[in-house]
Order: sequence, then C-alpha cells, then structure tokens
Amino acid sequence: MSRTTDYQLAGPIRKTCDLFRLLAGHEVLGLAPGEIAKGLGVPPSWVSQNLPALATTGYVEQVAGTNRWRLGGGAKEGFFHGDTRCGFGGKLRLQIVQEKT
Repeated sequence: MSRTTDYQLAGPIRKTCDLFRLLAGHEVLGLAPGEIAKGLGVPPSWVSQNLPALATTGYVEQVAGTNRWRLGGGAKEGFFHGDTRCGFGGKLRLQIVQEKT
C-alpha cells in the first residue's frame, strides 16, 4: 500500500521545478533570459549560470540561433512520457509516493 506524503523541497530544487513550469508553455519559441529571470524572481546571473548547466542534462535547450531557452527533449521524455497524470498543460506536478512497509 502506498500513501502520498508532502515533503518540503530544498530551495534550489524548488526553483528548478519553477523553471520547468515556466518553460512548459513556451516549447516552440522559448523565453529570453530576462523573461526567465523576471518570471522566477531571480537575478539574471542565476539564469546564465544554471540554464547552460541544465542543458547538459537535456532538460532545457537553447533555441538554435537565439538566446532563448525552452524545455529540452529530456524533459519531455522524462517528465511527461505520454502520461497525462504529470499535468503537461503548463503545470508540472511532483508527487512523491512513500511505500508502506
């Protein structure tokens, strides 16, 4: 049997989840770094440091020929994988299930 448990996410993890939610409505054109910084309430340096690092995972990617960023193929495959329970419509839900022993 399993039950859903609410956990507090560490600040950097929460901010990364917020980034994925923000980008989830902009898969085609992406968002400019300034738009991302404003949408997340972070300094531009956070965007310039973290998006290239996240790009190495495939979860975000820079739109070719621009300075804009969007969700990468890794996010679409890893998060959503055709499962509507993940809430792809602009919202990413994180549900942690704890197994009862």
